[in-house]
Amino acid sequence: MKIQLLLPLLLFTLLSCNKVTVTHSDSIALDKRNGDYYRVTSILNNDSKKREIFISKTNKENIVLNYRFVRGLKQPTKIVIDQDLLHIYDGIQIKVAELKSGKVIKSTTFTEKSDMTSL
Repeated sequence: MKIQLLLPLLLFTLLSCNKVTVTHSDSIALDKRNGDYYRVTSILNNDSKKREIFISKTNKENIVLNYRFVRGLKQPTKIVIDQDLLHIYDGIQIKVAELKSGKVIKSTTFTEKSDMTSL
C-alpha cells in the first residue's frame, strides 16, 4: 500500500515546524501517458544548514506518490522525459533514471561545457 500525502500539506507541516525551507523547484516534467509529474525540489534543513535536492513524483491531483523518487543528485536543474526514462541535467553530468523505479541507470560526466554541445 502506498502512503499518499498531499504535497502542500506536507510542505506546510515541515515549514511550520521550521525544520526545512523549500528554496525552489527548478524543473517540472509531465508524463503524458499517466499524468504523473516529476519535480526537482530543493530543501534546506534549518537545523543542520544542509541542502538536499531530489526529484519527487506526484500525480495530477498533486498527491505525492514518492517524495524522494530520485536521490543522490548534486545540482539537478532540468529534467526531460523520453519514453520510459527521465533525463536529468545534474551539474556537469547527465543522469538517466527509470521512470518505473527512479533508479539511476546511466551517468555521463562532461569535462567542459563544450562537450555538452553535441547533445
